[in-house]
Amino acid sequence: MSRCLAERSIDHVLLERGEIAHSWRTERWDSLRLLTPNWQSRLPGFRYDGDDPDGYRTLPEAIDFLGNYARAISAPVRTH
Repeated sequence: MSRCLAERSIDHVLLERGEIAHSWRTERWDSLRLLTPNWQSRLPGFRYDGDDPDGYRTLPEAIDFLGNYARAISAPVRTH
């Protein structure tokens, strides 16, 4: 949503409880893997660029992906 708002020059702020991907860090089990293959798990303008497109992201990989996306789009994130 942030990327789409920014593309339309709409001012906005993203409020995050804790750090980016807080609930992923604190409310998921360690063995979690995404249910969709890497090639299919993407966000607007941000696709998987690793070497295992048919694999499934682990919890740390999913957390990194969200953080990398926020940085890539310069999301205006405010944390509590």
